[in-house]
Amino acid sequence: MRFEYRGWTADVDVEATRRAYAQGSLGASAECACSECANFIAARDAGYVYPVEVEKLLSDMGADPSRESEVYVEGPAGRGSLVYGGWFNIAGQLLSGDGVPTEIETGFDLFPLSEGAAVDDAFGEDPVFRVEFRALVPWMDSLKRKK
Repeated sequence: MRFEYRGWTADVDVEATRRAYAQGSLGASAECACSECANFIAARDAGYVYPVEVEKLLSDMGADPSRESEVYVEGPAGRGSLVYGGWFNIAGQLLSGDGVPTEIETGFDLFPLSEGAAVDDAFGEDPVFRVEFRALVPWMDSLKRKK
């Protein structure tokens, strides 16, 4: 299926992507026990990470927005927040827009890359590209203290 999104185009095998997410690992952040990943999961589950349109895009392409292929911390951003990065692998081929960042909303950028990385075995031999994100994410303990 052809996807055109904010200046980039990809041919996506939606069913192969769905199968890979259904059969693959739980995702990088869920398999890590560090406090940064635990914070990311808490923030994501509370709706502080992905804009609604990004969750829809990922789901439409067959990815599970709660099972990132990779998540990492770039560093502190001040005011009780961290900058996180990560990506979702997608079965298919990126046709245009390789590496072009797009600000979806303040504090959230998305950019496609033509090659997958840390690809789960569940993708098999399918060609894979990735959709990377960079997000400003609150430290969840700081939110609890403000209430």
